Amino acid sequence: MWHRFEMKPLECRNLKNDFGASIGRLSLWIDLVDVTMVKQNPLIQIEAPPRLAFELRTIIWETRNCVFKNELAKCNDLFAKGGPASMDFQETDTHWRCRAKGSFNWRMKFKANFPMLSEEYGTD
Repeated sequence: MWHRFEMKPLECRNLKNDFGASIGRLSLWIDLVDVTMVKQNPLIQIEAPPRLAFELRTIIWETRNCVFKNELAKCNDLFAKGGPASMDFQETDTHWRCRAKGSFNWRMKFKANFPMLSEEYGTD
C-alpha cells in the first residue's frame, strides 16, 4: 500500500556549516520495502562529489563615495583588500591622494577546490 502513494511525506532539513549558515537543504522520506524488493533493487552507493580545482578571480574596478580621512586636503590614500575567508587576503596598489573615488582595474587570483569542506571556510 505504501508504494501506491504518489506523493510520499517528506522531511526537510537545512544543512549548515560550522558557523550556522545554511549551505543547502535535504529532502528525504522513508521507504518501507520487503525482502524480495531489496534483492531486486540493490543499494546505491552515495558519496561526495569529486573535488575540482578552480581559480577564483576577482576584479576591483573602482571605489566610490569614499569618506575623506584628510579633511584639510579633501583626499585619501586608497587601496582595497579582500579574499575568501579561508585564505590570506590580497590587496591592491595604493592610489595616493585620491578625491572621492579611485580607479584600480586590479585582479586578484585565488586557488580553490570545490565543493569546499567545512574546515576550509575559515574561522574569521
